[in-house]
Amino acid sequence: MVFTLCLLPAKAQTSQESHLRLDAVAQRQAKATDKKLQAITITCQNANEVAAAIKEAGYHARPLNDNMLAAMVPPRYLKSVLNNDERIMKVYGSRRVYPFMDKVREEVGVSKIQANTDNEFETPYTGKGVLIAMIDGGFKYDHIAFQDAEGNSRVKMIWNNKAYIGGEESDPTDQIPAGDDGMDDYGGHATETTSIAAGSVIGENNYHGIAPEADLIMITMNRELPIVMEELAFINDYATKKGQPYVVNMSFGATIGSHDGLEPYDDYVNELAAEAPGRALVYAAGNFGDYKIHVSHTFQEDGEKVAIAIPNEESTVDLWGRATDGKEHFSVQAYEGSPDGNLTELSIADDDRFTTELCSYNNKQRLCFQTDDFDSDVYTVLVITGEAGLTIDAWCDQFNEFYSGYFSQLDMTSLQGDSYCSLGSIGHLAANTFCVGNYVTRNEFTSIQGYDVKVTNQAVGELSTSSSVGPAINNDIRKPDLAAPGTAIISAGISSERMEQIDDYVIASVMNKGEKNYYVAGTGTSLSAPVVSGSMALWLQANPNLTCQQLHEIVETTSRKDEFTGDEEWNPRWGYGKLDAYEGLKMALQMAEETGIPNVFGSEKPVSLRKQSGMWRILFNNAEPKADITVYDQQGLTCLSSHFTQLQRGQEISLPFHNLPAGVYVVSINTSNSQFVRKLVVSK
Repeated sequence: MVFTLCLLPAKAQTSQESHLRLDAVAQRQAKATDKKLQAITITCQNANEVAAAIKEAGYHARPLNDNMLAAMVPPRYLKSVLNNDERIMKVYGSRRVYPFMDKVREEVGVSKIQANTDNEFETPYTGKGVLIAMIDGGFKYDHIAFQDAEGNSRVKMIWNNKAYIGGEESDPTDQIPAGDDGMDDYGGHATETTSIAAGSVIGENNYHGIAPEADLIMITMNRELPIVMEELAFINDYATKKGQPYVVNMSFGATIGSHDGLEPYDDYVNELAAEAPGRALVYAAGNFGDYKIHVSHTFQEDGEKVAIAIPNEESTVDLWGRATDGKEHFSVQAYEGSPDGNLTELSIADDDRFTTELCSYNNKQRLCFQTDDFDSDVYTVLVITGEAGLTIDAWCDQFNEFYSGYFSQLDMTSLQGDSYCSLGSIGHLAANTFCVGNYVTRNEFTSIQGYDVKVTNQAVGELSTSSSVGPAINNDIRKPDLAAPGTAIISAGISSERMEQIDDYVIASVMNKGEKNYYVAGTGTSLSAPVVSGSMALWLQANPNLTCQQLHEIVETTSRKDEFTGDEEWNPRWGYGKLDAYEGLKMALQMAEETGIPNVFGSEKPVSLRKQSGMWRILFNNAEPKADITVYDQQGLTCLSSHFTQLQRGQEISLPFHNLPAGVYVVSINTSNSQFVRKLVVSK
């Protein structure tokens, strides 16, 4: 892994130099007065050696690679021991992560990829042999959506980390229990996201997922970022041992961070994604498009002053300068009070709520503030004095907003907040991952009780106003990557008969072993991300050797443009456009042919059929030296006949039949190794 950090020689450090081992967030964690364990990430010269020392002290630590480990330690250990350990380059504090909360398959072209008598496309691609791992919360392990046709669980492993941060460690297990993971405050979030990516086909229920035969791993996160890194390491180890391609879906995020794709966590997931072929890391972009969580300003002259303000209601502010020379270019004076009342000046140096640093991984100046007042009538105002040409950015944590108002004592109006650069900042902006926005494919639905529910006044096809947008604070990184359906998406959910009576968002129920299993409607990038995760599982089934670079090439090449996205190659709202799972599959097959990998993973069918009015399109799943396509009438007479040679994997040919009289016909496709026969009905 390549870091922007410099290795420190093993020598005595002054207390000031030693203090720099803790980043701004870790400094705040070290000041905690309780005994609660603090989740941290450490970069060092020998991760195994440092982890062993932490374990010997009685605390949790796990190496993530040669130079990075995750750990949980009490504040006193963080402050007194790790802050003075000469083997350590940097200790990064944790950020809490939060969840980002039928018709979809047709919209993104998946109905063109899965066999169903009512679908227009017939194909072998169902995610078979591919592993989809969900890091989330609110799993109902025994929902019928996660069982195969024989009633066996498709879940291969679970790992419930909900109590991890309190020191109650748990281990992954292949013993899948009944019931749920106990994360009641998530409201079944994980059940919804998992069923969108990979929910099983259940009888006449049309709410199955994108990859209904994929294997599943369910990990209940505890919201601490270092633990998420451990969970990613476990998924990678498991899939590597099993020899399976895998997709990880992460429908959660945090808004605090540098937003430049250069954080140590970004480095970690970049390396993980690119280390070997057959893996994809997918993130929900976030649901902050309606929130003014970001402010930005470029100073026009030296000494210019601007103010930013935030209500003290469980708020965090993360202020960054864009200069990357490792020097201080702005100063801050802080005040607390009300706009029309008295403001009390605060001492940043003496107030534990403030931490500052010159950040080691991007050489930028940073200030963090976290309120402890929880009083929405009291505001913290930061008056920032900057140098000409310097741009500053600040973010507040989720569902808070910057306040734009006049403060009479300062004779200043605080900067207006906006929703730009509002994407999640924990891997979402890493170059090798995928960041997914949400657009509208349904703006209303009918509940199980027969009530019509209006979800949004937006038109079908528009980017949801709640979907977070870019760009990154880094011109070399284009995020988001693409958008997928995420408004009023129907999926499996945790519910009850009581909820069926009172909750308009319950859509349907299916009986399984005497228990009702519910399907519900939901909205958010949490639900658009698993649409992409499931689609990528299909691509990896077709070509398990796809690298993260090739997956990005597929997204960039095949994403659809329309009147809503515009025709730019990329833009900070839509990324490269709308997901097209079918065109992506074709390109995955073509890449497989170019690299000479074995025949399609888990497929026995020679072709996939796309059935259109007046024409069938025939997509060859593998290279074929020859193929004969013949259409017979009911008397067995040949009506159409074509012979093809040297067909390439991913090649598509057309079978027009608009000149045939109305009637029933038989289509026979013969290759060197198989025969494929289907009925064709022509109506005029």
